[in-house]
Amino acid sequence: MTKVIIMSLLCSSMAFANFYKNNLEGWFAYKDANLTEKLEDNNTKKDTAKFPAGKKPKKIVEIPEDLEELSAKEFEALITEAKEISTMNPTKDNVRKFIILQNFVQQKADALTKTWGEVMLENPELDISVNIAKTSFAKSAMGEASKTEKKTFFSKFSKYMTVVMFYDSNKKEATSKQDDVMNFISYDYSEIKQLKIDINNKKADELFARLKISDERLPDIWLMIDFDGKQAWKRVAIGLSTQDKIMNKVYEYSKEIFKEEKKK
Repeated sequence: MTKVIIMSLLCSSMAFANFYKNNLEGWFAYKDANLTEKLEDNNTKKDTAKFPAGKKPKKIVEIPEDLEELSAKEFEALITEAKEISTMNPTKDNVRKFIILQNFVQQKADALTKTWGEVMLENPELDISVNIAKTSFAKSAMGEASKTEKKTFFSKFSKYMTVVMFYDSNKKEATSKQDDVMNFISYDYSEIKQLKIDINNKKADELFARLKISDERLPDIWLMIDFDGKQAWKRVAIGLSTQDKIMNKVYEYSKEIFKEEKKK
């Protein structure tokens, strides 16, 4: 009987000691052998969800060698990625490459604008644009500012300019109407030289071919700039055209040409 009591007390003591030891882990604590593994697995799932296929975001902007070969959609994705990388990791190299991509876009946009204007001049039937109405005061203010700027520019560069009108002497009515406009231009811009060339003049066939002058689209008005021994030709109007339309283009193109010459 005594042995039974002693054994009972010994078991109780061991159980109490084990309970006391377990209490160091917290009241009513229990152990899960797979708890750490489950937590790590959960974190891995979160990372995988954030970075698909285990891929992490790029930290360096990359410019492919075949930039010109990319489609618009591919380039849009490239520049979006470059912007995100440069924003999150704005190193000098990343920002430099992002600027290169931005400049590439701007150059393409400028080329489109320039070609668009040339196509509209060569195909006037495509022009369906309308002027947006402005208040009388706004029109007057803008007009005066524009006149002053143009006057200053032409006083400096007119001596290098010639407005050339290609016409067909057999189409007397159209030629006469355009002649009247050219006379007004001569009066208002007296320093700009004028030259009128009949398409029936065989001596000018080489020039007609070089500028692609067509007898079906006359009058054809061009700006010729003779500067520093070099000539530059730009079409400014085709078909019957007003003084404003012609001179606005003369101003726009001559500014562009002289700007390029200054860079050289």
